[in-house]
Amino acid sequence: MENEIIVGVQSGNVTFSFKTDREGSNLKEGFEAVNQHITSHKELLQRAAKDFPLSVPAIYEQTIISLN
Repeated sequence: MENEIIVGVQSGNVTFSFKTDREGSNLKEGFEAVNQHITSHKELLQRAAKDFPLSVPAIYEQTIISLN
C-alpha cells in the first residue's frame, strides 16, 4: 500500500489497529476482524482490563502523512 492509513479501534484499554488504503477498500473486513477478536477473546480482555492499572500513561506513536 503506497498511501496507507492506520485505523484504530479502541475497546476499553486495548486498541486494535489495521492498515487500509486511501479508498478504505478493506475497512469492512478490518472492522469484522476486530469484532471477531473482541468477541472470541472477551474473557481474556476482561481479565486483562482488571489487572491493568489505570494510572499508567499511554504512549501513542503518530505518523503524519501529507495529502499533497
